[in-house]
Amino acid sequence: MKLRFLLVFLIVILCSYSVLDVFAKKNIIYSDKISGKVTKTKIFIKKNVKDLDISKSSSDGISKYLYSEKFKLKKFNYTSSQKPLDISFHIDDIKLICEGTVNGIKKSSVHYIPNLNWVQDFTFGLRPFLKSSKNDYKFLLIKLDTFAAIDMIAIKQGIEPLEINNTKYNTQKVKITLPGFKSHFWKAEVWYDLNTLDMVKYISNEGPGTPQNIITIE
Repeated sequence: MKLRFLLVFLIVILCSYSVLDVFAKKNIIYSDKISGKVTKTKIFIKKNVKDLDISKSSSDGISKYLYSEKFKLKKFNYTSSQKPLDISFHIDDIKLICEGTVNGIKKSSVHYIPNLNWVQDFTFGLRPFLKSSKNDYKFLLIKLDTFAAIDMIAIKQGIEPLEINNTKYNTQKVKITLPGFKSHFWKAEVWYDLNTLDMVKYISNEGPGTPQNIITIE
């Protein structure tokens, strides 16, 4: 009888366990190296009922994200510490509403996204893709200064072992780029730990002729 009760108790606990419980409270630090200069980005993750509140803090500014339990982005806020930029994007049904102040000027824009995924952050935004059996993933990204919508695509490249700061990872490599001929102008390479799906390395630049940016987990 006691054994049966224990089994039932364990089943109830496991069934009530959410993937978000792993993120009840978690901190991640990344090193960002560009042109020989290294800066730190601190990420704090907190579970809020069935959502995740994620904040990023760096010398550039503060970003805040609200994700659903399935890692669908619902809201994004960014305040720059370098320039007059304070913006807020959020989902309302099939509309993505963008509002804020850019260079001292208030502006707003609305994008309709019934069949597209909105990704504003490669650290967590591609988790649904990483967990799926799909080889490519089309999504929409919004430019912070113009509110323009950019079509993008992520493509799985293969499984690669990586060692970062004396820690070994088995990773899924992903290429992120623009669709069609635009893929010749920009791409990013990202590696995700297969065990946690945390981003462990990112390599890209701002465009042709700009310095390479390398981000690694600490």
